[in-house]
Amino acid sequence: ATITVYGLSAAPLAKWLGLSNLNPQGCLILGGHSFARELAAVIKDSGYRVLLVDTNRHNITEARMEGFEAHQGSVNSRSFLDENDLNGIGKLLALTPNAEVNSLAALHLSRILGGNNVYQLTVEEDEEEQGKAVSEDLRGKILFGTNYSYYYLLQRFNHNSKIRSTPITEEYDYKKFLSENGGDKVIPMFLITKEKNLIVYTSENKPEPKPGQTLISLVSKDSPVEKRKEAELLERKE
Repeated sequence: ATITVYGLSAAPLAKWLGLSNLNPQGCLILGGHSFARELAAVIKDSGYRVLLVDTNRHNITEARMEGFEAHQGSVNSRSFLDENDLNGIGKLLALTPNAEVNSLAALHLSRILGGNNVYQLTVEEDEEEQGKAVSEDLRGKILFGTNYSYYYLLQRFNHNSKIRSTPITEEYDYKKFLSENGGDKVIPMFLITKEKNLIVYTSENKPEPKPGQTLISLVSKDSPVEKRKEAELLERKE
């Protein structure tokens, strides 16, 4: 009971004392694999705090070598909150391939971050696994959409896609962005508003980017705009 009371009151108390941001937009990313680190890099470069957490020592070593704040261990452990300052962190992105781990982390951290700020990848269900999946009541909001599982995203990322941050303007609107990047091949992930709020795309929330906002998305490296950028980069090197 004591742990529950202090756990639930810690965040409001910190805000009242001025020890934390009133509107934290940073991300705690569960998973330190290559896709998670690339996503973390784009979010960090956009001006938000990022903390990577993984039980895998290799992933955490790689994350630290790339300059990230990183914690080796379980986000669900009793010591995690004691060992990590979450000031500036307002969202959980659970990106591991294990649905139960993701759901447990979402359930655990929803008490601190709020249920509307915990997100996890969709659960893959084949015919043999029907009925064994984690209950929807125990899950976070579904990241990006129900079609984008861990394995799907990792396959695309490892073969022909990259995560990119794109300012949307009057001249380069969302329609033009889609036409240059393969339309339905684009996976919108985050939207940065003029007020610097970081909006997460989910299965239920898919806002259309407007001029003045910035879209973070997974795009194909084979798109005309990416090929043009690659050619320009080669020209500079030469």
